[in-house]
Amino acid sequence: MLVPRHRLVAWLATALALVAVVGAHVRASLVVAALCLVATGAVVVLSSSLARRTKIVLAAVSIPVFISLVVVGAFASSLVSSSSPELQERSAGVLNPLADESMQLRFETWRQSFEVAKANPLGTGLGTVGRATEIEGASATVTDSSYVKALREQGVPGALLFTFGVLATWAAIAVGIARIGVRLRPIGLAALAGSGSFLLLASDSEAVEQPGKVLTWMFLGIGLWELYGRPESGERMDEDVPRVF
Repeated sequence: MLVPRHRLVAWLATALALVAVVGAHVRASLVVAALCLVATGAVVVLSSSLARRTKIVLAAVSIPVFISLVVVGAFASSLVSSSSPELQERSAGVLNPLADESMQLRFETWRQSFEVAKANPLGTGLGTVGRATEIEGASATVTDSSYVKALREQGVPGALLFTFGVLATWAAIAVGIARIGVRLRPIGLAALAGSGSFLLLASDSEAVEQPGKVLTWMFLGIGLWELYGRPESGERMDEDVPRVF
């Protein structure tokens, strides 16, 4: 959206993404989308390549507009769900997530996992949570959070290392892109948004066991490449930006 010649494609991708979120009825995605916009919006506002007036306009307009789109997405989700009682029940959780039965179950799962982690500060061992625990006739042990999974399996040291590792990498990319300028690194900013969305989504799901995690590590790699792998010094003019596409 920051590069004029790609702005139409960017808005089209945004619209398709919102349609996918509404169609999937994944309530956390609506919250994650708004939170990630705030995070990447901060990178844009702090960027060295934008004029002060542009930063003020982006900060004052883009976030409220996108949050409005999220609200519209939630409303659209409720309309789409009218054809199915199951979807109606799931959509109700969008408006009142804390009272939703699945969220209550998730809170209980987290409480139990914290109790296990308290009793095993060094962890219960790899493979004691998730699909590796599936046996015939019994359900798998779950934590409903990638970070809680790391805590339960690998203990406090492993959880701290995992959480600090992924978040510090993301933060380093964000600071680097802001320093170089988002107009010179639009692909890096997009990769940052994609990986950030997944890392946030992993907080209330065991996303690290899902195939989508491959995209997250790829996005982080693209972000690092945009900072350190490209031959440009970051001082090139905006006219040279299309060369990276």
